[in-house]
Amino acid sequence: PSSSSLCVHALCRLSGSISREVALLTYLLHLSLSNNRLNGSLEDGLWTLPQLQKVDLINNSFEGTIARLLG
Repeated sequence: PSSSSLCVHALCRLSGSISREVALLTYLLHLSLSNNRLNGSLEDGLWTLPQLQKVDLINNSFEGTIARLLG
C-alpha cells in the first residue's frame, strides 16, 4: 500500500526482481533489501519517491546503472 514508511526485508532470501509497484509507495522513507538474491534492473521510479531517504540494496545481483535523478 502507498502509506508504508519503512520496508525491511534484509536476509530473507528473496529472489527475482523488485516489482515496478515499489515506485507507487509514495510515503516510503527507508528501503532495505540487502543480502538477498534479487536481480534485474532497478525501477527508475524508485529514485523519484518524494520521501525516500535511505536505500540499502547491497549483496544482491542487480544490473545496469543507478538513475541520475538522485539528489
